[in-house]
Amino acid sequence: SPVYAFFDAEPQIEYDKSDEPEYLVYRCTKCGEKIRQGLQTGDRGSTSNMRDHVKRCLGEEALAAVKESTLDQARRAVREMSKGKQSTLTAVVTAVRDRCYRWLQKEGRPNQYVPSKETVGRDVKILYAASKKHLAEEFQGYEYLIPIEVDCWSSPNHRAFMSIIANVLRKVKDEAPEELTRILINFVELPCSHSAENMARAIVDTLEEYGVKEKVRNARTFTIWCSSRTKASFGDLRQCICEFRYARRPL
Repeated sequence: SPVYAFFDAEPQIEYDKSDEPEYLVYRCTKCGEKIRQGLQTGDRGSTSNMRDHVKRCLGEEALAAVKESTLDQARRAVREMSKGKQSTLTAVVTAVRDRCYRWLQKEGRPNQYVPSKETVGRDVKILYAASKKHLAEEFQGYEYLIPIEVDCWSSPNHRAFMSIIANVLRKVKDEAPEELTRILINFVELPCSHSAENMARAIVDTLEEYGVKEKVRNARTFTIWCSSRTKASFGDLRQCICEFRYARRPL
């Protein structure tokens, strides 16, 4: 079935008390959630729960796109779908489903409410959106230019990650003097090599999201730190930022 293309090729095996295989456990390549497939029931080999997960995680369009394909064709299609698109890092909130975690929360308090992972995920997104809006309003009203600090590196799976940090003067207390504060404004996964051009594109996209593109008049106001073995020199990165900001073609 082509639905297997959305999961790891090699599933884990769970055994019952008699040491017989009971479940095949497939991990979603998109969100990392694990889906079980029973081996001892009458509907063994059924992919209905896997299809339901793909619809929730990727949408019905993704499932329909590989419906008439073979498994190999579907895997190639899924890989192509994930290329060329910058993605924000989305961690699945699964800690609240952990049995040990729930036991700790309810120890001595059996009526203690523990929210579901869907509730936690929803609340985190709401808080993130509200915090981002508040920061955007603060940055837009900031009277100085905003230095930007960039840290980019490759993880063991060869994916490039980049953090973008703004440095602004803030009052910690009402009567206290302003202090230089570092604020993480974005953490992105680059779907390609972290060259000067790709890093510059991500930086400019982030500035546009916060509405502070005009707060950086030229690339010399950037403070760039590249701790990874990137091919982009400081001059190349600065030049690419200027090209993206002032080019006539759309990004």
